[in-house]
Amino acid sequence: ALLAAHYGERYTAQRQRMADLPAGCELLPNPGGAPGFAADGVYAFPGFPRMLQPMARALLEALLPAPAAPASVTRDVTLAVMEGDIALAVEAFCREHPRARVGIYPAAGGGPPAVTLRLRAAAADRAAQEAFAALVERLRDEFAG
Repeated sequence: ALLAAHYGERYTAQRQRMADLPAGCELLPNPGGAPGFAADGVYAFPGFPRMLQPMARALLEALLPAPAAPASVTRDVTLAVMEGDIALAVEAFCREHPRARVGIYPAAGGGPPAVTLRLRAAAADRAAQEAFAALVERLRDEFAG
């Protein structure tokens, strides 16, 4: 029906074949012509870039979460430990604060072992910032001396 309305008198037998779709599929709207479809996690689009691009953009916007508020580096801390010594604690922090990001950057250059922890979190995420400060203090206490 969509194709017939779009093409009118030009809805030929060849164009009618564009309506042959997998059973149970979901149509993907296309303001420029033939719709795409989705079936079992597979997305099919018309082959012309001018049709595909706006459809793909609309689908990605619907499927992907909206970008988070811009992240900012809130704190860099260097600890005199090896990366493997703190990895489990950092992983636990990341599970508890999934929107925050923590990078572990080992020191290079042959000096004593050290890592820099870099917290990236939204400025409004006070809970993650406070938990990171507590994590750093705990690690400092645990590995001091």
